[in-house]
Amino acid sequence: MKKIIYLIGLLALPALSFSQISNPAPYCDPGFDINYNMIDNIVVKGSSLNFGAQGSFGSINTYLYYNTTTFPDFVIGDTASIELNVFAVNDIEPIYFALWIDFDQSNTFDPGELVMQNSNTINAALPNFGAAVTPINKIITIPSGASLGNTRARLMRGSNVTDPFAPYDNNLILDPCPTATGMGFGFLGCTYDFDINIVNEITSAILKNNFGSEFSLSLIHI
Repeated sequence: MKKIIYLIGLLALPALSFSQISNPAPYCDPGFDINYNMIDNIVVKGSSLNFGAQGSFGSINTYLYYNTTTFPDFVIGDTASIELNVFAVNDIEPIYFALWIDFDQSNTFDPGELVMQNSNTINAALPNFGAAVTPINKIITIPSGASLGNTRARLMRGSNVTDPFAPYDNNLILDPCPTATGMGFGFLGCTYDFDINIVNEITSAILKNNFGSEFSLSLIHI
């Protein structure tokens, strides 16, 4: 009997180790964290992270940290492509989005780490009520001062917390750690975290020559 219980425990370990995390610590509470899913997927350097089916008002989808997701490495000084696909939700809000990358690994998302938002991509509100949905694209450059290793990123779809029903404002910037200042705050957004690995070179690309044999090539980023 003990052996059976032990075996069951071993089989359960992989599932536990690969489950997503619902606590953002040591990062701040994202605020928009008890809402339904409003983001389809994000594609980072050609690799996609899907957030599931579109939710609806009243269907709770809490914050998640996708700690097991891996994307191609970000190389310091190089560029990286990001594509965001959102749902046209049946709500007036939220019409804003933002993506931060904690380049200095300070466990905070500073204003200078806001790499993507409405105003530097689409210059318009996110679609809703059946409006056409098109990919939102951005090419970013990895700063020379970025710290090496795994770095937290935060993707948020959110609202004007002072007045969620106000018309779109191209000057509005979402807060990665918003606090309630207006009506309806708790229902108007969703937030997801994931990791980006930052390196200073691309190494060990395995290639095949014309004779079918493999060889290793290190590509040094200068």
